[in-house]
This record gives sequence, C-alpha cells and structure tokens, in this order.
Amino acid sequence: MGELIVTITTWDKPNYELFDGESQNYRIQEYLINEPGIFCRNGENETFFDQNLSRKDGVRTLFNVRIDDGQFVIGDKDKIEDLWIQSKNEQQIRQNDVIKLGKKVLKVLSISNENNLHLTHYQNVASQIENVEASLFESSNMCRICLGHTCNTSNPLLSLCRCCGSTKYVHYDCLKTWLFGKMQAKQTQYCTEINAKSVRCEICQSFYPSIVYTGTSVLALYNLENLKYHVVLEDIENQTILVLNFKDLTTLTVGRGHESNVKISEITISRTHLAFVVRNEKLYIEDKNSKFGTLIKLQKARRIEKNETLFLQSGRSRIMIKHKAKPKRCALLCNFLE
Repeated sequence: MGELIVTITTWDKPNYELFDGESQNYRIQEYLINEPGIFCRNGENETFFDQNLSRKDGVRTLFNVRIDDGQFVIGDKDKIEDLWIQSKNEQQIRQNDVIKLGKKVLKVLSISNENNLHLTHYQNVASQIENVEASLFESSNMCRICLGHTCNTSNPLLSLCRCCGSTKYVHYDCLKTWLFGKMQAKQTQYCTEINAKSVRCEICQSFYPSIVYTGTSVLALYNLENLKYHVVLEDIENQTILVLNFKDLTTLTVGRGHESNVKISEITISRTHLAFVVRNEKLYIEDKNSKFGTLIKLQKARRIEKNETLFLQSGRSRIMIKHKAKPKRCALLCNFLE
C-alpha cells in the first residue's frame, strides 16, 4: 500500500476562494499519511489532519483519505467536497464535466461534431422521441399555448420536457414561434452566447432540444448555422449558454483578452487563460499559465495509483498528493548489506 506525501500550499489572502499561482505570500504544510483521516481547516489559516474522522462545527473539511482494497482513495463514496483537479497538462473533457476559470464555473452540456445543437442529454432526447411518436394523432391531448387539439405530421403535439398533466403537450408551430420570439443570442466568430432562459421550459426549466425526430421527419425548433465540431457550455451563475464552434480550427483559446478566440469578460480570467484542443474527435483543455489556474471538478472518489502524483485544489489551498510505494524486502536487504 505504501504511504502518501501530502503537501498543502495555502494562499494567505482570502480572495474569492482562489489560489494565486504568481504570489509569494503562501504557507506550506507537509504530511506523511499511512492511515485514513480527514484534512480540515480551522479558521482562516490552520490546516490539520484528523485521524479520528470527526467532523466538528466551525471546522471546514478540505477532503478525506480512506483505504479501499489496499489503495488510498480521495473523497467519500457518496459525497465529494469542493475539490478540483488542477489542469497541469492536457486533460480530456467529457459531457457533464465542470470547469472553473478563476471565479467562472462552466458545465459541459455536450460535445459534438454534428451540425445540430444539443442542449439536452442524448438519453433524454431518446425518451422525448418516444413521447413525440405517441402524441402525433392523439386528439385528446391539448396544446398548452393555443389550447387546440388538432395535429398532423407537419405540426404534431409534442412532449419535450418534464411537464405533465394539462401542460404536457405543445404544438410544434406554437413552440417554435414562442422560442423565436424570446430567444436572445449574441454571436462572435467562434462563440454564440444564448440566454439559457430563452431555451428552457418556463415551468419545469428543462432545456428544449434544438431538433426533434418524429420517426418520419426531422423538425427544427432552433439551431445555429455552420456548426461543425462544437462544445456547449453552461454558465450556471449568469444563466447563459456558450456554444464554441471550432469551424476549421483544432484549437480555440479562451480568455478576457482580445487575442483569444473566445473572449469572456471576467477579471479573474487571464488574457489567454486556456485552450480547447480537438484531437481524434476528443476534446482536451490545456491551461496557458493562467494566474488562477484551470480546474476540473472532482465529482467522484479518486483512487491514487502506485507512484502517482495528483494535483488538487480546494478553495485557496493547492494540494499535491504523491504516492510512495513500500520498498520490497529484497531492496531493503540490499540497502542493509551496503
């Protein structure tokens, strides 16, 4: 099993729970761990390792260390604290990942090379298709906008969200007209910013799909032109959707400076903060030596492999976890003979 060498570097300035990689005002603490416990912070500065696994009032938990099948594991099985992986080198990004750039937190809604915009999960779209087919000619269903019952193949009654009862169905033409009237989009060369409220159901807050397959035809509700390989990000705090369209590029830079392909106006984002890179139809991010770093949220427990070095961040503390394997007996014997 070996042991863990944990080095915690804490920035002395409590600034939006960020860590300034360019500052020299920080404190370093190092621990040698060979048993389960919880890393905590008492007050503003003091970090300590609690072997009693006790969670006390007024003490913030940074992360816990447990042992499972002879391996060290970071994080609980059911709950992960506010813990982020530092993007030191290229890191692959997948759907549902959460990325942090300074104070800006973005969730990856979809990654696609199709000419269609997907804001929903593909599993949800499949279930919505079934609802569409079931509602084509059921005249007992009622459109919640026009209150009409008539429908046909070009204007079916659709069920595209989690609403039920009298608000479950809506005409295709009615919904398309409603979306067109409220949709707000701001477009630049490589990025389209959409108001998230304008493409959500106003009742259940589900995202509407951009296109609907009815089994016999394809109906477009809304879409963006000239989409190629693209990634859809949700800015949860500002309730906006960012559609990054690579067009003929394989790399898109993101930052607050004019030199970046995609500009985000946020003071804690560097001028060129990170790059999205497409390689073999997969998406990667690469930090560009930004001031506050590029982080990927740890959403499930993480096993520490043999001799692995893992870089994490919790608030204004950067954490380096290094596994040190236990020397084999023959190696110990050779060292003794020498």
